[in-house]
Amino acid sequence: AAAAAASFRPDAVLGVLAHHADGRRDDGEEGRDEGRCDTLVVVPAMVHSLLVEMERKEGETNNSHPASYLGVRLVLVGGQSLTPSQLEGIGRAFPNANVAQTYACTEAGSSITFASLVPPPPEDAAVAATSAATTTTTMGVTGGDFVGFPPSHVELGLFR
Repeated sequence: AAAAAASFRPDAVLGVLAHHADGRRDDGEEGRDEGRCDTLVVVPAMVHSLLVEMERKEGETNNSHPASYLGVRLVLVGGQSLTPSQLEGIGRAFPNANVAQTYACTEAGSSITFASLVPPPPEDAAVAATSAATTTTTMGVTGGDFVGFPPSHVELGLFR
């Protein structure tokens, strides 16, 4: 994760997100969803870099309204817990995204153990109906870090 964060280029990521934000191809015609970026897989250091870069760009343009990337639907965070300010920043930058914190080796298929840190967007009623209870009851803040509990289909235990 440290090597990935060291070579991470937040300006390039934000450029791709801005370029594909309206669903148009380079020629201005309506494009299909292929090639659009709607998912980010990051570690907290990358989140920090993205938020700093967004703040820098806002300062350059004298824009008092922070940029938001409405096309991003999922932000999957691994490596360590987000801080509350990072989660707040992600919420402003990607208001339509579900933010999920992974728990386990990301390389080992951590989607088995993750906790949603934000409720799903209102238009996703099916997901909202199935996860509303777990979103509010299985997430907590401990020592300033967000921590989750395994979803109902995952059993944790110590085995001999």
